[in-house]
Amino acid sequence: MYKYIFLVIVIVALTGCEMILALDSEILEAVEKKDPELCKKLEDKSGTRVDRCLNAVAREAQNPDICKDISTKDKMNVCITDVARAKEDPTVCKMIDNPGKRDPCLSEIALLKKDETICADVDDLTNEANCYNKIATELGQKTTCDKISNEEKNIKYRCYSSVAIKKEDETICENIPDRVQRDYCYAGVVVYKPDIEICDKIEGDKDKCLSIVAGNTDDLKLCEHVDDDMYKDDCLKAIAEKRKDENVCTKIDSEYNSNNCLYTVALDKSNADICKMMKEKEPQVSDNCIESVAKKLKDPSVCDKLSSSRSKDACRQRASEAEE
Repeated sequence: MYKYIFLVIVIVALTGCEMILALDSEILEAVEKKDPELCKKLEDKSGTRVDRCLNAVAREAQNPDICKDISTKDKMNVCITDVARAKEDPTVCKMIDNPGKRDPCLSEIALLKKDETICADVDDLTNEANCYNKIATELGQKTTCDKISNEEKNIKYRCYSSVAIKKEDETICENIPDRVQRDYCYAGVVVYKPDIEICDKIEGDKDKCLSIVAGNTDDLKLCEHVDDDMYKDDCLKAIAEKRKDENVCTKIDSEYNSNNCLYTVALDKSNADICKMMKEKEPQVSDNCIESVAKKLKDPSVCDKLSSSRSKDACRQRASEAEE
């Protein structure tokens, strides 16, 4: 009995918890003995029990030939893929005669083994390209991207971008001939490597890049070089929140973004007076901010800063509830 419990644990670890319901004691006995003949003797009213048993035995025995006795081609291919995964053996995948089923099997084993040479056996060009892309991204290996056919240029460009970002190496972006995709690559790298010189390499709009660098390096002056209003606001907001400086929030042109910035800083500093600095057409904006600070501090007295007596009463009640 203990052996059966152990087998359940092993199989669940390999294939997912749904297998708990799929394997009964008779199937577990067949798995323990690695005997497919026991599977064939099972009563099978559902029409799936024998197949489940054969799949489980094939995996446990790491013998793909057992899969050949499974009732349908699709289930047999799933079984072969499961055995290939268990053995981490791409040659097992080649038993699948349908390229559409064989390619995913080969790609999965290639990624498991982190072996790009397996990708060369993938039939479909797009599947092959995706296989190389996944391994290159996993390993941070630009030379694997080089193996992607130029006919799959979009996948190849994404591959270079992924590796460049992983390695924080903007020079890899130079392998992308398309300007838009290359600029996208530089913008991705600068998120993790905030360097103004990377922004200089961008041929298109540099504002987003400058905003990212300024925010990550806490360089307020750099925000002044951002022309686009949206990115400039993002730049100022990032620095204000990093510094917890409400005065930087007031430099933001957009009323909504400025108020949002002040709200964040007010809560971070637990200072309701900052809420009063909000640009507003309606007092409700700052009132919501003040109430949030009161609830955070669990201090009803903060509610005295609100503009109406009705708001104060409601705020005091909610702040008191937060104390409990």
